[in-house]
Amino acid sequence: MMSSAGFPSSFLRCRRDGVSVLEMMIAIVIAVILAGSIMAVVQRSRQSAERAGCLSQIRQIGSALHLYAQEHNGSFPGPLPGNQGAYYTRASNTLARHLKSYLFLPEPVGSERLIAKELECAAARRMILAHGGTAADAVYYNCPTTKINGAGYRPLGYIASGATSLPPASLIALGSEGVLSKVKVLLDADWLLSAALVGNRNVAREPVHGKVRNALFADGHVEGIPLE
Repeated sequence: MMSSAGFPSSFLRCRRDGVSVLEMMIAIVIAVILAGSIMAVVQRSRQSAERAGCLSQIRQIGSALHLYAQEHNGSFPGPLPGNQGAYYTRASNTLARHLKSYLFLPEPVGSERLIAKELECAAARRMILAHGGTAADAVYYNCPTTKINGAGYRPLGYIASGATSLPPASLIALGSEGVLSKVKVLLDADWLLSAALVGNRNVAREPVHGKVRNALFADGHVEGIPLE
């Protein structure tokens, strides 16, 4: 016997429970759509929480940097490498090591290599590990050059293998030029940020906070910079 829709009645009706196969299929489709919507909401919530956590961390780093500057003639630590991870040792030239006492981090013993959670972005860490990177060598932040009116500023200076070191910019000098609130100190790192980062498995392959990059400025304020 055929139904009015052209399907055999035996296909549309499960006599055992009185629910048609068509109704079951509709229910499954609805469940899949709802599950997808819920996953999207969860993903957005996680991204929002990770970005807020990252902003809070770099704000804390900014406070530590200013405490450091107060005790070091108005300058931040440096010159430092252009990219910053979260590890530090007793002798390493990393931001975490220089700010250890201001962030109340433990003192490494011997050649011990420790991780400063304050410099470890959860979103970046998740992405890096997902693509075969290692947490100990992960790159979380970039110390960029900020160009204003043709002049380049690096609050943490710059040092690279085989290159001439550039000392940190004095906060007093930056303040006198009125650029303290415009000069970036740290910026979320990813492959799209710099050609020098492309291919490094210990750097996130895409912006870690979606369409926004978190930034710490030399005056201590933080903000999300929309990506173009």
